[in-house]
Amino acid sequence: FLPFLIPGLVFIKNISFRPFSTSIPATEAGYLEDWTSGWGIKETADHLKHVVKNTPVVVGTEGSFGTLPDGLQIYLDQIPDLTVIGLGFNYETIPKSLLESREYGNETFLLVNEDRLRIVGDEYQKLELVKKFDKPAGTPSLLFYRLK
Repeated sequence: FLPFLIPGLVFIKNISFRPFSTSIPATEAGYLEDWTSGWGIKETADHLKHVVKNTPVVVGTEGSFGTLPDGLQIYLDQIPDLTVIGLGFNYETIPKSLLESREYGNETFLLVNEDRLRIVGDEYQKLELVKKFDKPAGTPSLLFYRLK
C-alpha cells in the first residue's frame, strides 16, 4: 500500500507548496496560469467594496457564467448597491448595458481577460484602466477598467 501512497503524498505536497515548479498535465495548467485561475478577482472585489461605500456600482464581466462573473459574485454576493453582469464574449463596442449604467449615475466597471478584449477604435477613450493583473508564465493579463 505504501508504494502507491507515497508518490501521491509527495505530489500533493509539491502542488501545495511549489505549484509552478510541479509538473502537471497541460490540460490542468490553466487552473494555475490561465483565465480559469482567478488571478485578480479578489483584488477587484476588494476595490469594488471600497467604491460601493460612496455610490452604486455595476461591473460587467466577460462571459455570462464561470470564473469571472461567478468568481466575483462569491466575494460580492451580500453587498447592496453592487451588481455584477455577465456580458458574453467578443463585443467590439462597450456593451449598451454598461453605457446605460454609467449614464444613470452608477460607478461602472468592466473586467475582462486581455486576450478576449475586442473593443476597437474610439471605444477605448471611454475606458480608464484601473488595474492590470499579470498572471504567471506570460499568459494574458486580467484587465479592470472604469467607464469614464
